[in-house]
Amino acid sequence: MKKPDLLEKTYLNTREAIELFGLSARKFSRFLKNGGRYDFLAFYHNRVLILRAEFEKFLENDPKAKEELLCRETRKGATQSGGF
Repeated sequence: MKKPDLLEKTYLNTREAIELFGLSARKFSRFLKNGGRYDFLAFYHNRVLILRAEFEKFLENDPKAKEELLCRETRKGATQSGGF
């Protein structure tokens, strides 16, 4: 059986959300731990699931949050020059 495409899934685990949206794993984990109750979160026992469509809306409505969660390599013009 073929594994479904991430864009077809309703619920994503944190790893899938990081992969699909190009997020920093460290920043996204911290965001989930420090954040409040968001409409895009669903809880199943001790698992945190992300409602894909709701999370997409959240990122569209809050571009600052999206920029803060993005992985450094995926940001436009985010290159380091001269070492550290």
